[in-house]
Amino acid sequence: MCCLTCQYSDYSPYGNDGFGYMLCYKNHKNEYLKVNDKDSFFEYVEDLDFEFEYETNLCKEFAPRILCEGYRGYV
Repeated sequence: MCCLTCQYSDYSPYGNDGFGYMLCYKNHKNEYLKVNDKDSFFEYVEDLDFEFEYETNLCKEFAPRILCEGYRGYV
């Protein structure tokens, strides 16, 4: 139950220079659920705001990655 397996977080498709950072889209849940690959990431959420979180962050809005494939696919 951490960001690594959450429905609304992903690694940046641009890469990152910080260890374990993920992009959290919990404020844009409906838009993020449309993301199923890298192309749709850029189409639906690239310009939306996000929060940086560590992979191990625990959040009260955690949702298991089961609703769509997501940018990383099923976990």
